[in-house]
Amino acid sequence: MMKRNIINWYEIRNLGDLSFNYRLLKVDMDVYDSEPALNDKNWNQLLMLVARSVRGSVSTYYHKGEKYIAIEENKKFQCETFKVVPSVAKVSTTNITGKVKFKELNSSNKRLAHDFLESSTRHQLSGIEDLWKFNNNTFLEKKPLFQTKPSNTDIFAGFSYKLYFDNKNRVYIVIDLAYKYVDNKSISQRISKPGHADKVDSYKGKRALYQNGNDWYITEVKGIGKPISEHQFIDDSNNKHVVLDYIKEQEYKRYGKVISVLDPNCNALLYSYPFQNKIFSGASCLVKLIH
Repeated sequence: MMKRNIINWYEIRNLGDLSFNYRLLKVDMDVYDSEPALNDKNWNQLLMLVARSVRGSVSTYYHKGEKYIAIEENKKFQCETFKVVPSVAKVSTTNITGKVKFKELNSSNKRLAHDFLESSTRHQLSGIEDLWKFNNNTFLEKKPLFQTKPSNTDIFAGFSYKLYFDNKNRVYIVIDLAYKYVDNKSISQRISKPGHADKVDSYKGKRALYQNGNDWYITEVKGIGKPISEHQFIDDSNNKHVVLDYIKEQEYKRYGKVISVLDPNCNALLYSYPFQNKIFSGASCLVKLIH
């Protein structure tokens, strides 16, 4: 039961004004009776992939006893095939639409309301330039708390949040303080120190903060490449690029905040996004390890 004296619970008072229109997507995916954990993992993976595809909110929704994926009605989606374990899932659009009104919540639509509201909140927070997202529910200020010269670590302060629906259909945003510790030197600076080149292998698999101009995001280190003036990669359209040239071409998206700190002699960084396998190429001078 919620205690009345907890000051980090904030009630959303205008629930009567909130609503979401949704469309249901049909899912054709193998289900294994003897492996419920695998089924759950595949479904959650599918939710993440569909959310990435539509760039919007998704949720699980049951309609007439059948399990669907709900997306925002105005999002475009026809039919896509996604890889799961050990096969594929086919997801296609339907004509089934509906509307969730927060003043009319019930057991059948409460999860949908929660997921859509949480996604909308996350989207709003992601648009604040002074914050960076550590994960879906944790945001931190881009300016470290303080920097002391003897320290090798920057401390970033922020908050994590979650939504809470009580048994009277009141909705609260619950806020907790959050802190993250990040190396105050880039990977490029670390490996360029005498005797530190052999540490490259120890960085593999570690989480790192990519400070790409005004766009900061979490990555996972996969390896180190050639200098960015030489390192090449092939994009999704099968076009070949040199990392340094590509970063300069994309500078207009970063509001001029990359070139001023970019070292053209640094090595390329091979990285992926957390829980993904696709490998990208970037600049190691823009990336710092997370402790």
